[in-house]
Parts: sequence; structure tokens; C-alpha cells
Amino acid sequence: MRREIAPDRHRHIIISPAREIRPRSGETLTADEVRSFCHGQIAHNKIPRYVEFVDEFPMTVTGKIQKFMMRDTVEAKLGLKTAKTA
Repeated sequence: MRREIAPDRHRHIIISPAREIRPRSGETLTADEVRSFCHGQIAHNKIPRYVEFVDEFPMTVTGKIQKFMMRDTVEAKLGLKTAKTA
């Protein structure tokens, strides 16, 4: 079953349903703790549906996070696909 990441109807942007988090060394964190922290902090439609914990982020040679690689990994892992826009 493939689910689509729908574009926001009002702003024409795509809101990601997943978030990758790298906890600090020695710290423990659960997906429910992340979601409960987000309640009251950000809008309800921006709270991530899926939370994945990673050891490190894919980086460029200049030290920037490669968000497109993270997006592709999550889409493949969860069976999601980006909705086509204009």
C-alpha cells in the first residue's frame, strides 16, 4: 500500500509526515515523547506522523545535511510517494 504526501492546499508546499532525529550521545528518546513535546509547541498539522532515529545524517563535503537523501530514504522505507504538483 502506497500513501501519498499531499501538498498543502493553501500554501502549495509539501509538509513532510516524517522526521528523522539524532538524539544526543547517551540520551534515550521515544517517538511518543517527540510527538507529545510538539503538542502545544507547533501547529497540529506539522506534528510528525513518523519519527525515525538515526546515528548520523547524510552530509555534503561542506557539512550541510542532504535533505533530499533523507526524504528518499523515508519514502522508500515507509512506502510513501510525493504527490505530483503543477
